[in-house]
Amino acid sequence: PILLDREVVAKEIGERWGEKFYVKHDGSLSHGFEVVSHPATLAYHMASEGMGWTSLLKRLQKLGAQSHNTSTCGLHVHASKMAFGARSGQADGEDKLLILFKRHWDYIVQLTRREKEQLDKWATPNHQMTSDDRFIHSLQDLKSQNGTRYVAVNCLNPNTVEFRLWKGTLSLPTILGTLQFCKLVVECASKWTRQECWESTWEGIVEAAK
Repeated sequence: PILLDREVVAKEIGERWGEKFYVKHDGSLSHGFEVVSHPATLAYHMASEGMGWTSLLKRLQKLGAQSHNTSTCGLHVHASKMAFGARSGQADGEDKLLILFKRHWDYIVQLTRREKEQLDKWATPNHQMTSDDRFIHSLQDLKSQNGTRYVAVNCLNPNTVEFRLWKGTLSLPTILGTLQFCKLVVECASKWTRQECWESTWEGIVEAAK
């Protein structure tokens, strides 16, 4: 199939799925647009009659849209910082999230479906911005990131943590699996102490999902 003019496709998305999704311009895309879902719980995303992912993705595929098979598309997931509790405790939750990503990066990077060059350009791993012996003392700096959002876990937004490391996709199972994993690591960071995050195993992460 031939991809229609992006303005036409964007208009159709707005007309048919506008209550649950909206379309934005994204300067990082060579030719395309960004589809953004309105805030919703994971359960609503997972429900067959919830967000309407199935019909939206099928329509985009039929129109010839691409996501995974490009060099620029990404799948960004926002999680509310309220998951870490009151505002006073959210900074600690962010710290523990970065600890978990450093601790389990060798596994997590396989889930991103990205090449190293793509990660370095769009979503640099936070922990790689400092030396191992300075990591625990640099957590605040790794969250401020000199004002850039192009890191794996972006904590600059006032109300959400943004996971920027996933490659784009039009596959429903991949989207839902990514959302599930993001919720899982946020829950681990919320429930576990710093010491438990440092000492956690990948098997422990998997067990926490059950």
